[in-house]
This record gives sequence, structure tokens and C-alpha cells, in this order.
Amino acid sequence: MTTSKETEVKVGYKSPIVMGSIGLLTLVFLGLLGRDGMVAFEISRRTDSLQLPTLDIDSSLLGVLAGLAMFALAGFSLSKAIKNLKTPIWVSIVFGLVGVTALLGWLAAEKSVPIAFIAGTALVLAVPIILGAMAGIMSERVGITNIAIEGQLLTGAFMAAVVSSITDNFLFGVMAAMVTSALVSMILAVFSIKFLAQQIIVGVVLNVLVIGVTNFLYQQWLTEDAENVNFPGTMDIIKIPVLSDIPLLGPVFFENRITVF
Repeated sequence: MTTSKETEVKVGYKSPIVMGSIGLLTLVFLGLLGRDGMVAFEISRRTDSLQLPTLDIDSSLLGVLAGLAMFALAGFSLSKAIKNLKTPIWVSIVFGLVGVTALLGWLAAEKSVPIAFIAGTALVLAVPIILGAMAGIMSERVGITNIAIEGQLLTGAFMAAVVSSITDNFLFGVMAAMVTSALVSMILAVFSIKFLAQQIIVGVVLNVLVIGVTNFLYQQWLTEDAENVNFPGTMDIIKIPVLSDIPLLGPVFFENRITVF
């Protein structure tokens, strides 16, 4: 019979070592050897009714402060590792935010950083990744290793652009994307379940096939007649009353297109 000591899992010191190393690099290269000049973090947009003050700070000073803060978080992680406890997830999140802030300050020395715009754009670009991750989780739950998610997304995006351009209707484009993506997933399901083919190999083949077909059609068809088949336009931005007026959070979460909501 195994005892509790024998089954106890050792946490290790990987997290504090990595965090300390990144903190040291931030302190040296973004702080002590960083760029001179002030950087302005614009929290509010110029069109917002409620304007919050802009945060101005020296770029190299920001790097030093960020490096020290990252060292402090690494020390906290080390204290947890000594007690054989995992580093809390909030520590990793704060550590990443501090590092990104220092990097933005270094890149935007003598310039401004529109925080609301960056956060909103990041959320929009994250939507396809989130949908792909959810699709992968659902596939794993039913016992299918779906490597063809990228191909499904690319097929849907291609057909949505073409159908929306031809019909001048976003709804038809979305429906076409759903149907064509489902057909790609059906091919994976048939080969994997009925013919017992290796799921990863089939998924990789489908990805390569979709990339090749869409690239060929784009070069031979869409670029030649872009106004008719490659000009779907964009959906209208929906503003949620009151909530969209909240500084920083409003433009990011409550002022977006229906695909983000």
C-alpha cells in the first residue's frame, strides 16, 4: 500500500525560475538599457464622453518598475514552491500583464499607447481562436482528435466572404460558412469513424487541401473580380446603452459586432 508521502507530487521550481529570468531580462533590456522618452497610456478614447487622465511615464523607468514587480511575483512564486504549492493563476496573469505593459512602453517611447483600441482589437482577433478551441474541446469529448479545425475555419471564412459578396447579405454568408465547415468536419468523421483512418493524418491532409484550394481560388478568381466576389463589407457595430460608455471596459466588451458578442 502506498503512503501519502509516496504519492505526493513535487511542484518544483520551474515557474519561479522562468519568472525570475524574464523579470531580469525586463529589468536590464527594457529598463536599465531601455529607451529614453515619455510614453503616454491613453485609457479613454478621444470620442468618449468621459475622459480619464492619460498616464505619462518614462519608458526606461517603466521597465525598471516592471522588472522589480516581476521579481516580486517570482519571489512569491518561489515561496509557494518551497511549500510545495503551485503558483496561483492570478500571479501568472498579473506577471503577463506587467510584462506586456513594459514591452508596450519600450516600443512606444515618445509615443502614445491607446489601451482601449489595443484591448478591443485583441478581443476581436481572439474570437476565431476561442471558437477553434471550443470546437477542439467538443471533438475531444466525443473521442475525435480534430486537427482540421484550421481548415474548417478557413473554409468557412472563404465561403462567407464569397457568398456575402454575391448575395449582399451577411446572413447567407454565415449560413454558407456553417454548411461548408460542417462538410469538412464530415469528411474527417467519415474517414476516422467509418474507415478507421488515423485522425491526425486525415486532419493534416484536410488542412493542407483547404489551404491549397482557397489560395488557388483566391488568386485565380477573387483577385480578378474582387468587387463582386471579395467585397463582403463589415457588420455594423452594436453599442449597448450605458455599458458602452464605461471607460476602457465599455469600448472593449460592450461596443462590438454581433460575431464578438
